[in-house]
Order: sequence, then structure tokens, then C-alpha cells
Amino acid sequence: MPPPTSPDTIRAVLEDYANGLPLATACERHNVCDSRMYARMRESDIWRDQYRAASERHAAAMVRQALELAEIDPDPARARNRMMIRQWVAGRVARETWGDRVDVAIDQRVSITAALEAAEGRVRLGRDLANVIDAESTDLSALPALPATDNETAELPNPFD
Repeated sequence: MPPPTSPDTIRAVLEDYANGLPLATACERHNVCDSRMYARMRESDIWRDQYRAASERHAAAMVRQALELAEIDPDPARARNRMMIRQWVAGRVARETWGDRVDVAIDQRVSITAALEAAEGRVRLGRDLANVIDAESTDLSALPALPATDNETAELPNPFD
């Protein structure tokens, strides 16, 4: 197990992270394993809160870097790609501040009373037993005999005789 990371080292890593360095790069700079940093964040509410604050500052630093790239880089395509990745990171790290906003607000009220009444009416029709026909019988002897249309059928006995 690696030795415990000192609070001063954790603060230094979080400060570098807040200034725009990726967390893994900040950890390498201070000779700290990034998994150890994450373990310290899980262990303590204080470090977790400081990490969240550093993440907000990190996102703002990413946006600031994107703006600087737009002004400095002479290659527009390269600048656009570098800016977009920084904007994407900022949007993921601090979603409320820098993330895409999708506003879905519905103010209209919908009444389903008419639809429920129509459905209830259809169910009531099925329950009305006075309209149900159980069975009908027909006297087959009253029906006229049909002539056979082929020779084989004419030779067969009538099953109704």
C-alpha cells in the first residue's frame, strides 16, 4: 500500500487541477497516484468538498483556455478542435454552469375526462346482457340442396341424411 498522501500534497494537486490541468497530470506533477487521490476523496467529506470546488474552478479554467485559443492559435481548424474539447470537459465537470441547457417546460393542462367517458361507454356496451345473442339455430332441411360441381362429390353420401 502506498504511503498516505499529505494534506499539503493533496491541496497542491487540487490547486493545479483547479488551474486547468487534468487531474492525472496534476497527480504526476506531485508524484501522487491518481487512484490514491480518488481514495482520499471517498474517505473524507472535507476533501470531497474541496475537490468539488476545484472542479468548478477547473471548468472555468477550461473555458478560459478555450477563449485564449480562439484568440491566439493561427490555425482555425486546430483552434476549433482544441476549444471544443475544453468546452466539452467544462460542460461535463460543471454541468449546471457550462453544460448544454435543455429547457422543457410544459404549462398546458390536459383533461382526459372525455376519453375516460368514451372508454367507459364502450365497456358498458359490452356489459349490457340484453343485447347479447347467445346462439342462433337454423333448420338445415329448409335449405335448398346445392348441386354438385364435380363428379367425386356427387358420389359421396350426404352426412345430413
